[in-house]
Amino acid sequence: MTTRISALVYDHPVLTDVDRSTWYVFALSGVLFVAFTVYLTLLYRSFWLTGADFGSYVHIFATTVGGDGFLQHGKYRLSHPSGSYWGAHFSLTLLAFLPLYALFPSPITLLVAKSFVVAASVPALWFVARGEVGDERLAALVTASYALNPFLWAAWLFDFQEQCLLPVLVFAAYHAYVNGARRRFLALLTLVLLTNEFMAFIVAGALAGLALTSYRAGRLRDEAPLFAAGAGLTGASYLLAGLVIDRFSRFGGIPHSSVADPLKPFVEGPRATVGDLFGVVLGNPALLVDLVTYDVFQKFAFFVLLLVPVLFLSANDEVAIGALAPFLGFAWVFAGRPIYYMFGAHYSFYLLPFVYVGAVRVLGRFRPIGAPRALVVRLFVVVLVLNVAGAASVGAEREVVPRTNEHTDTLSEAIERVPADETLLTQNNVYPHVAERPGATYVVRPDIFEQYQRAYGPIRPEYVLVDTRIETGPIDWSWQVREAFDGRLGTEYGVYRYEDGIWIFKRGYDGPTRAITTDERVRPPSLPPPDESRPERDDGGMIEADPPRLGFATVDGAATAGVSARAKPTLAATAAAAVATTATVLPTTATAIGNAPTATATAETAESTAGAVSAATTVTFTASRVYQ
Repeated sequence: MTTRISALVYDHPVLTDVDRSTWYVFALSGVLFVAFTVYLTLLYRSFWLTGADFGSYVHIFATTVGGDGFLQHGKYRLSHPSGSYWGAHFSLTLLAFLPLYALFPSPITLLVAKSFVVAASVPALWFVARGEVGDERLAALVTASYALNPFLWAAWLFDFQEQCLLPVLVFAAYHAYVNGARRRFLALLTLVLLTNEFMAFIVAGALAGLALTSYRAGRLRDEAPLFAAGAGLTGASYLLAGLVIDRFSRFGGIPHSSVADPLKPFVEGPRATVGDLFGVVLGNPALLVDLVTYDVFQKFAFFVLLLVPVLFLSANDEVAIGALAPFLGFAWVFAGRPIYYMFGAHYSFYLLPFVYVGAVRVLGRFRPIGAPRALVVRLFVVVLVLNVAGAASVGAEREVVPRTNEHTDTLSEAIERVPADETLLTQNNVYPHVAERPGATYVVRPDIFEQYQRAYGPIRPEYVLVDTRIETGPIDWSWQVREAFDGRLGTEYGVYRYEDGIWIFKRGYDGPTRAITTDERVRPPSLPPPDESRPERDDGGMIEADPPRLGFATVDGAATAGVSARAKPTLAATAAAAVATTATVLPTTATAIGNAPTATATAETAESTAGAVSAATTVTFTASRVYQ
């Protein structure tokens, strides 16, 4: 066996030519892959992952592979009662996961696949950075900064989405571009565009930045056909996405709940297109001031925090600026949820690849040497140390420790008590565990559920399952189901089984209530009524309005950041420090890269950067889920 392995290695020069630094990068990628796969799996088994978005994707693949529908996501959406994911978003690359799920039909398959493609983006950036920067140590530090970036970790731990493909595809596409592989570049660019319809705007901005760089370098005449082809693909992909979404939905656009508050009075109906919103702003110019200044400190602070791990280098690159501009335009002007302009949930997957491509382009353009290089190296080291330290400290404070206990065992038994071929409606954090069933659905927004029933008739699943005592973060996810079925649970739906705060209701049932783990007859307590403002747990304790873990939230539909009371002072102080440090870090770094003889500000700059990175890590890892 040893002889065969040796022969395999030495007969393939591509393996023997891999240098030690590259092997280190592969090792880091492998460690992250294993760590995140294990952690995500434990989060799933202990009911931390939710229906939005993990359970929905499990349902998408299970129903498609099982022949029970095409990309059914299990949500109640007014715009597409057919239930197909393509009625909300168009993603062709999502189908790449189907064969893998068909071979290994398990929710864990998706977690492994996500961790693999995100981990693969680390060596992908390494190859781009080493070729562009020309300095192996700086390239390694940029790669490590990306691998340990708190925004990347937050997106990595946020359930499953096809956007996890974007980093590796963008890095590979840029690598093809700089190496003159035009066909490969266009092929990879097409995959980027077919991952999500919004990528058309981001790619258009990035291509404009590349074209501007090409013009300044005197290459535009030669590369014009390439950019023309890229622009054509961008337009075609957006048109295709519109046609597909129209085919699977009754109407499209941005949900009313996601529109900025100043625009909501002008939006009629449940959704509005970007064109409609542009028209509103053009017809009411005074609105623009309100839109831009709404929560302006948070918007600016998080933009600063996004750029801190790359020492603001991306702010000097045309490609990064071009890619960021359309996203920030939407997030800062039209969007009404902090999750967008705080780059929470999976939204950092859209931007981080371009942020790091911009950073390596700037480093490659100026190539610092001597004292300036030493300063940049020290700053990146500070970034790396604080990324890890901040993530560890905040993770410990939030107590996001996946664990199973007697209660979770009882909940698993409750799931088994519901026949797999019956229709079942449950809560957000239970749904991933029943999502493989074709008749399983869930409620995460009672208001949308009510709108859906008014439009298409009442929803009458055979079973309703709620758990009022499960401890997976401060949000009691059962309250959405209790709110949606207020007045129906206990009347139209009788208590079929009950144990330890876990309720199984059955439509039309009027027999005796039995325990879940045994067939013993029990007398269940009264089901706690839903509380619209601050949902209560089954024990009467009030839950916090702060997040259960990663991402950002609007609590009870309000367009406010879901940050806990104890975190708000820290947020204000650290974010202020991060904004203040812009004036110190940015000019100092720019001077260093420009090869000016300066290294005297190293200590002060490193200290300022430390505060900013700590803020980025703290705020990112104390944020919560958005109510989908």
